Amino acid sequence: MFEQVCGLNVDLERVVSIKKVQIEEFRHRINVLQVTTFEHLEGTATTQRRARAVQMR
Repeated sequence: MFEQVCGLNVDLERVVSIKKVQIEEFRHRINVLQVTTFEHLEGTATTQRRARAVQMR
């Protein structure tokens, strides 16, 4: 019984550490997406400003 409990504990610790890594990878992907989206929105705004400036001429 004791060995089963210890084995279960080790398995749980392994699962928890794997999940922590997965969460960190997910957070990183979210950060990359936020930066990419922000850069895209900035680029779109810049393009629109340029288009308006050209139209005004």
